[in-house]
Amino acid sequence: MKCFVLSGVLLTLIFLLTEMSLAEHRQKPQWQSIDVEAGPIWDNDHAHKRCPEVLSAWLEANPDKEAQWTGHWTTTVECEMSVCNFRFRNKEKVAR
Repeated sequence: MKCFVLSGVLLTLIFLLTEMSLAEHRQKPQWQSIDVEAGPIWDNDHAHKRCPEVLSAWLEANPDKEAQWTGHWTTTVECEMSVCNFRFRNKEKVAR
């Protein structure tokens, strides 16, 4: 009998913790990854100059987002196009 009572208490506790965890997960904005075209990037030194410029332009076009460059970039079309990888999420709204 004690095992059944204990199991019921544990199940209730697990259920409550899961619900709290899910509610917290829904409230926090999640980071997403996106590749943004940057024109040709020739090397890593050039990427460290170009990607922050692209990020600035992207943030200006998306004022409801916060973002950062991950430090990753890749060439998608040789000598023509590269992309910078950004992490972004919706800005948290401050309650007044």
